[in-house]
This record gives sequence, C-alpha cells and structure tokens, in this order.
Amino acid sequence: MRVRSAVLPALLTVGALAAPAGAQAATLTANSVKPCYGANDRVSLTGAGFTPFGMVTVAQGSNFLAQNPTADATGAFTGSAGVQQITPKEETVPYGAADQTNPALFAFTQPLRFSRLVGSIKKAGANGLIQRFRGRGFTTGSKNLYVHVRRGGRNIKTLRLGRLKGACKTLNARKRFFGSGARTGGYRIYFDAFKRYRKGRPQQLISRFTVFRTFRPAAAGSLAAASSRSRAVGSWR
Repeated sequence: MRVRSAVLPALLTVGALAAPAGAQAATLTANSVKPCYGANDRVSLTGAGFTPFGMVTVAQGSNFLAQNPTADATGAFTGSAGVQQITPKEETVPYGAADQTNPALFAFTQPLRFSRLVGSIKKAGANGLIQRFRGRGFTTGSKNLYVHVRRGGRNIKTLRLGRLKGACKTLNARKRFFGSGARTGGYRIYFDAFKRYRKGRPQQLISRFTVFRTFRPAAAGSLAAASSRSRAVGSWR
C-alpha cells in the first residue's frame, strides 16, 4: 500500500500557507466511507464554511476533479465525486477542497484507500484451456468475481471464478473456461463482480480468447495410422 498524505494539489498547499491565524475553518467530510474505492466508484462529500455561492475546487489527492461544486447561501455543499483512476495499484490519500474566492478557506477529508482496476491472465494448463487469473479493484458488485464467455453477441456461459478477498477485492484463481470439445473460433471474455452479464458494468475487464485445433499423427502401427487426432487449444490476445 502506498500512502501519499503529503502529496496534495498545489492550490491546496498554497491555501494552507496563506491561511492567517484565527481564520474561519472550512470542513470537508467523506460520508459512508467504504474500506476501499475502485475505478468509477463515487465518494459522497459534504463541505461547509466556504464562500457563499462561491466555486470550490475539489481534488482526489493530487488529481483535480473535472467538475467542482458551488457553495450555497450558507457556504456549504453536498455531492458525490467520481473516483479518478490511479497510477499505482493502490494508494491512500484524502480529498481536498479549496475556496476559489478566498484561498484561506480549505479543508481535507480523512485519508481514503483507492485501488486501480487491474487483471492479468496466464496459461496454467498444457493446452491453454486452463487459465490463471489475478485481479484487484472489483469494489462494486457482489462478493464474487465472475467470467462471462460470449460469442456472436450471445452469452455462452457464466462461471464463478471465486470469492473476492480483502478491502480492495482481490482474487487469484485457476479456472477452465473451455472444454476440450469447445467450438473453435474467437470469444470475448468479460470479468466483473456481477452474476448476470451486462455490457458496460462500472468495473469490467474485457479480453479476447481464441480456440483452435491442432492435429497430431496417430500412434505408429495402429489401424488408424493414416488418420490424425485433433485437440482443442486456446490462446489469449
């Protein structure tokens, strides 16, 4: 886990240095805090003590948000901020808010934990049909991770990969996605924490898988020496 409590936007840092003694205190609170936030999650924020009807700049750690709130007549605001994708796999930073009218008004939430949505797939079986999946950041959905196998716009099957573990919902699992008699051709594979497939889930990883057949000679001296046996194999791309 990477903690970056000191790395904050320049605007908030300047506001802190400019704050005179006894200045009015602004506050920023994260409501209903989750153990870990992933990509496309939303964090409910409440601010108070800012300039009435003034614009407030909000940032997640060192990442400024694209949209910022406007305080009401009392200098307060309530809303939700979309979680920005982070570069490291995991980090802990606060949200910060700075008044655009009066830089002496600024506030921070408690540090919150964020995880990047990542996944990797490697062959675990001799013929490529058994796969090892490692992933993290599936913080929205059920407690399990599922793989949806689709082809030609149809859902061929949905498999449960395993139970997501830890605050940031990680998984390390082996699974056979296809049998030896699988139909050859290309498939699209979707990973998410929902039992039913739906395109565009908030946290969804997509990959492609190709099943093809290789041929090998039959055993020497057998009655079928002139024929060949086939087997299904798979590969990711």
